Amino acid sequence: MRPVVAILLVGLLFWRVAHAERIVAVYIGISHTFASDLRVRQPASGSDATFESVSWAPHPLTQGAPYYGLRFSYFPARAPHTGAAVDFTHYKMYAETAHIVRVRGTWNGVHVDDLSQLSARLQHLEVSHGVNLTSINAQFRWSPALAKGIWARHIGAGLLVYLPHAEGAVGNTAVSGGYQYGGFGGQVFGGAEYGLSSRFGLLIEGKFDIGRLELDLEPRTRIETSVRTLHLIGGVGFHF
Repeated sequence: MRPVVAILLVGLLFWRVAHAERIVAVYIGISHTFASDLRVRQPASGSDATFESVSWAPHPLTQGAPYYGLRFSYFPARAPHTGAAVDFTHYKMYAETAHIVRVRGTWNGVHVDDLSQLSARLQHLEVSHGVNLTSINAQFRWSPALAKGIWARHIGAGLLVYLPHAEGAVGNTAVSGGYQYGGFGGQVFGGAEYGLSSRFGLLIEGKFDIGRLELDLEPRTRIETSVRTLHLIGGVGFHF
């Protein structure tokens, strides 16, 4: 809940900006995270190895892992086509540990370079309390304001930080960590909002984020990977 509270506080700051159109968007969606190399370091066991091309699953329905997001935007009256937004997206990543992957490095003090099932060394890894992408963005829209019966198109891009909460099992030892700063990156997005009135619209959008995710778990375990995720979202926007 901490990332949500933080984004609400920043949203309140946007809300206080005078002479601007303010938009609150609430959305749900689905995501696809591309395969990535996964490095696991565990000094106590003498392990420092990279698992290549690890696949990730979102499990938005089967694991009770909902995807949701919240965005605060504002467009100043003097430049109604150009605005800014703070965006929070809660999505999840589960390592597909049943897959065969190549592992290179050192494991339990022994050199390894082989193909094996990921679960032989990493029994599970899930960022199940959310990757929690939090970003500050610039936006451009073609229509200066929402109107009933029109599609208002928009694009945007911004810088982000990840605030993940993860847990797993490495070498049959449970590891976990609380909410933490997990790295930074960027995102781009584009979509449209259909006006049901000048104050309320239906949102559909695609976006893509890319960055670096680093997890510090206990007992002393560090996990690093890259993040490249496609998103398809739908929601509602309220204009004030």
